[in-house]
Amino acid sequence: MVDYLLEASVCLVCLYLFYWLVLSRQKLLSLNRLYLLISVTISLAFPLITITLSMEIPETVQVWRSSQNLPESVPASTEAPGTGVSLLSVIYWIGLSLTLIMFLMKIKSIRSCIRSGQQEKAEGLTFVYINSRQAFSFFHYVFINKEVKESTSGTSVIEHEKAHIKGLHSLDLLLLELVKTLFWFNPIIYLYHKALKLQHEYIADEAVIRSWDKASYADLLVRYSLKQSGYQFAHSFSAHPVEKRLKMIDNPKATKMKKLRSILIPIPLFAILFITVSCADTSISEPSDEITLAELKISIDELKEMLEKQNKEVVSSHFGFSSVSDVTGWLKDSKTNEPIINAKIWSLPSGKSTSPNEEGFYRLPSTPKDTLVTYKAIGYKSLDIARNDYRRTNNVKLESRR
Repeated sequence: MVDYLLEASVCLVCLYLFYWLVLSRQKLLSLNRLYLLISVTISLAFPLITITLSMEIPETVQVWRSSQNLPESVPASTEAPGTGVSLLSVIYWIGLSLTLIMFLMKIKSIRSCIRSGQQEKAEGLTFVYINSRQAFSFFHYVFINKEVKESTSGTSVIEHEKAHIKGLHSLDLLLLELVKTLFWFNPIIYLYHKALKLQHEYIADEAVIRSWDKASYADLLVRYSLKQSGYQFAHSFSAHPVEKRLKMIDNPKATKMKKLRSILIPIPLFAILFITVSCADTSISEPSDEITLAELKISIDELKEMLEKQNKEVVSSHFGFSSVSDVTGWLKDSKTNEPIINAKIWSLPSGKSTSPNEEGFYRLPSTPKDTLVTYKAIGYKSLDIARNDYRRTNNVKLESRR
């Protein structure tokens, strides 16, 4: 619920700022009214829509995540809500209840006014005669003083209220009042309500001046603006601010190009808000042949481990307690004591082998413990010596076959 209210509030703020900066000063009338209604509807609807977008992510990222022991997504907290959240919820519901009660009281006051006033049906409308000099309308009811109706200015006043009734402006305000009960904490929704009422007045004024002189109608507005009706979502003929209404009456009508531009310009803003609020992202891993940072790190760690192991073996060999070590020595003829160069020396079962150099010296690397070292050469008898017999392997003599 909190997320919905926050996202909807963000949409309301962004869309109203666009209206105030771009559209509010232009004489677009019905288009501005439509924009305000669509803005509120979009702000309420977008947070309720969820569209999942699939985006392929290379396996490199997935491997890196796993190597770093990072979760793919942060799980929602399963802890009980804190006292702060509970307090905010209580405050919200109290505010919602109070604004709803105020809304019902406004409906009741208009209903009481209808019941207590003298009614007359004419021209498809229901006239309710009141003592106040003010005139206002609510749906098909026109609240007006009987003397004002019968005066010379009564015709323009009635035409003004007819424009509100034909345009179903009361329905707009009724919907805005309901939205205000949900977003009572957001000052932007009150600005929406005020802006929508002002656009309604612009539309009704424009309907009257089609058959009335602008100067005479402007003078009538100034005279009736001395008092204001107390019914906040009913349409009053003298609704403030009169100066803005007078200025809008003098403004020239918007050209077709301006109207078209006012329709097209908000579309990118709607699209951005829709993508931001309604579109959710899910990641699908895609195999990749590239060497990842994680794989490189693993390889370096394995190499490091291997070098440390070999280093330990070398140190152990130096102190004589390793199970694997090099076998070194001299290989010579038993009679002439000459080096045997063409000999082959290997250990079983490891299979490692070597040959002596020109001086008869040999080195058999990494020979396991408890193995045999075999010496063979052409023209000589083979010889097997235990690797642990360092005294014999250090100075090996082969006997000639001749």
